[in-house]
Amino acid sequence: MAQEAKRCRLENVVQGHSISLAEMDRAEADGFLEEVLLCCPVLGFRAFEQPSGKPSASSRRLFHLKGPDASGQGFESPGGFTVLRGARARTDFVDSTPPAWVTARAQLVSQGVFLKEPSGLSLAQAYEFTSPSQAAMMLLARNANGRTEWKDAKGLTLKAHQEQAAEAASIEQER
Repeated sequence: MAQEAKRCRLENVVQGHSISLAEMDRAEADGFLEEVLLCCPVLGFRAFEQPSGKPSASSRRLFHLKGPDASGQGFESPGGFTVLRGARARTDFVDSTPPAWVTARAQLVSQGVFLKEPSGLSLAQAYEFTSPSQAAMMLLARNANGRTEWKDAKGLTLKAHQEQAAEAASIEQER
């Protein structure tokens, strides 16, 4: 499941042989797995979750990002910021980029999240990054403030939307 979600690096990628279990043991193992999968998000462990690729009803706003050899669409999601399949990423990072970010994207390429193409990299699936800044940095291949880089169709930044939402919540709370 983690391999399919492509949200973490797996050390042991060798697929073992499936063992045969009695029906009762199989049901117990499946029940245990269900319980573990319910607990993981509560503990902040999201390695088994597949990003939906669609904004939720509460977050219908789609944001866009454009830069040299990079473009994408995405939305705020429970675990950070989800970028939609087909986003384009600049191939080479600028020299000032921290090595950890370069390594992180290389890992996403090796997992098949980003595909190498002649014109650069493309996102093979919807992918949830931990923040809008991480999403912007992976596409733009440079340091980036995602709250100001991601904009709606009218050019309003994600930061402006978040501030408006916070203000509206504050006013609602005062009532």
